[in-house]
Amino acid sequence: MKNLKITPRSIIKKGNLRRVDISAYNEKSTHYSLSVYNGEECVAKAPFALSSGDSTATLWLRLPDEDFEARFVISDLSGNTVSDTVFECKKARKWTIYVTASSHTDIGLHNSQYIQRFNSSKFIDKAIRLCDETKDREPDSQYHYMMEGSWFLSNYIADRSKEETDRLINEYIKNGRLGVCAGVAGNHTQTFGFEEMCRAAYSRKWLKKYGIDSKTMTMIDNNGMSWSMVTPFARAGYENIIFAPNQWNPLPSAVWKRDSSVYAYTWNTEAGGGGSRIDVRYESALPMLFYWQGAYGEKMLVWASTAYFNGGHNFGIEIEGLPINETEEKMAKQLTLMDERYPYDVWLVEAYTDDQEPDLALCDRIGEWNSTYEYPKLKMLGNADEPFNLVRERFDSQIPVLSGDITGGWYQHPLSAAELLADKQEADRRLANAEKLATVAAYLNDEYKYPKSLFNKAWASLIMNDEHSYGTSGYQGRRVYETWLQHRDWIENARDIADSETRSALKAIADKVKGSGKRVLAFNPAAFERTENLTADGECSASLPPFGYKVISAEEFNAIPHIKTDISKAPTIENNYYRVKFADNGSIAEIYDKKLGKPL
Repeated sequence: MKNLKITPRSIIKKGNLRRVDISAYNEKSTHYSLSVYNGEECVAKAPFALSSGDSTATLWLRLPDEDFEARFVISDLSGNTVSDTVFECKKARKWTIYVTASSHTDIGLHNSQYIQRFNSSKFIDKAIRLCDETKDREPDSQYHYMMEGSWFLSNYIADRSKEETDRLINEYIKNGRLGVCAGVAGNHTQTFGFEEMCRAAYSRKWLKKYGIDSKTMTMIDNNGMSWSMVTPFARAGYENIIFAPNQWNPLPSAVWKRDSSVYAYTWNTEAGGGGSRIDVRYESALPMLFYWQGAYGEKMLVWASTAYFNGGHNFGIEIEGLPINETEEKMAKQLTLMDERYPYDVWLVEAYTDDQEPDLALCDRIGEWNSTYEYPKLKMLGNADEPFNLVRERFDSQIPVLSGDITGGWYQHPLSAAELLADKQEADRRLANAEKLATVAAYLNDEYKYPKSLFNKAWASLIMNDEHSYGTSGYQGRRVYETWLQHRDWIENARDIADSETRSALKAIADKVKGSGKRVLAFNPAAFERTENLTADGECSASLPPFGYKVISAEEFNAIPHIKTDISKAPTIENNYYRVKFADNGSIAEIYDKKLGKPL
């Protein structure tokens, strides 16, 4: 017997039997006897056999539930001692592993938005039926389901009766069988405007209207989050983020090589080396569970998983469920790695795919596991706050703190539709300005009614537009046309509301400004003084106070000269390939291609 290795695992069968693996190189197939001593007391004894060559035997031993200096004595059948090994045997980690089942939705990618909207209600109804079917099982083996965000639930509320909605919330969500996360969906936060970033955090407040106090949001499939989100979301009461990224990129990294032997290596972050540099791996130097600290000190607890459809793969937990013996082998190796790397006894993984219909395959496998093994306990996730609360309660001071961007999301997606993105960002700015004007108008003019519902509708349109299906895909035909038709409609709807409400608010403000004759009111929604060129039956340049207005009579308007700037003095930027010259109004006057030697 050579290269002997004895590995106690954190897997315990019913009856308090702990798995211990013995591996060695054996000259020939041999039967042995193992005796385990705690001091002078023999606490466990079992026969085992090793085949010739490199071989492993699995034993189930009733060992002390504590750390102890263990003496493992291996004897042959003649009673001769073959090995006498002493080492510190750590007690088994009593893990609880939460497994997330859901229906990942790219709003408009795999199907048009109206189809996925319909599926929201359909899937919730089916999840309710599965909860009812499994209600008599042991609590840890009952069916649970998690909604990734409020968009999913909002569709159900819109489509179903009040009675059905009340039943869903009171009988399933509030008791934790079905969970709903507080964010909207998996958004491209890097395309958000400042106000849109804050508005996206409002969905938690919307859920509280229904008595749902969720503190967890998800970022599923999208491969990054903007660091700027920590402050507004934390201040809005968000405490946790479930992060299960997808590293996909049409062009794999030529620098950070991926391991093509890893399951689903194109998308699976465990393989590394995707075109998107997101380092979410169990052997990475970066932790999979950490506090994400914002620029002003606020923190959110982030629990990372490899891609949502294979988040449980390393643990032997699959969407359709694996035979229990295969799960045990994967679980044994993964938990040994986890025991060495992390101090926790609770973990969270994802095991679901795009537009997945709820079913019992995974739930049945979890039930089978729990009936055989005491630990780790497997539980389907309902209320997403639950595992975060547990890990905080037990290990808060041991959770590392990180700061900075978690990459920037899929840049190629929004940039593939640059014109649409520009229109959307313009709508962002106009809508924020319209709200400022409406606020001033409401204070100045009692007859003006602040259009809260319209603004909420406009912001919801922009936030849904920025969900991570925004951009490229390999799909063709009608669903692509319908998807982009909806994106365009959302943007134009928000812009039209911004423009119409800006006009209404300015009129309401102007009606309360004293003066006679024809005049122009110019309002500056910025927090700093600015000078602008104005056009209205003539041109002029006016200096406007911060967050204030200036009234200019028709006579003054024509008397104050318009400031004109020689384009030759406008800013110019250049690199080795292009020279870009700007006009005095901020637009691009010329793009000169140095390679071609001429303007474009």
